Amino acid sequence: SCAGGVRVETMFIDEGFGALDQQAIDLALGALETLRSTGRAIGIISHVQDLKERIRDVIEVTSTPFGSKATVSVRGEH
Repeated sequence: SCAGGVRVETMFIDEGFGALDQQAIDLALGALETLRSTGRAIGIISHVQDLKERIRDVIEVTSTPFGSKATVSVRGEH
């Protein structure tokens, strides 16, 4: 989309899925996939476990006694 004549290439959504039912999540992820397919980068920050299985590339951050740990999963195109 264009905002004020500027094309938005990257979008981050922070905790935007927790209150949605399954149908709304499906609709939102479909819209985000459409945006991604046009070359935009979409980042989702969420605690919703179901999203982890549905998102192609995941960076999972977990807390440990020694600090935060990041795990990267890249599953390729679906």
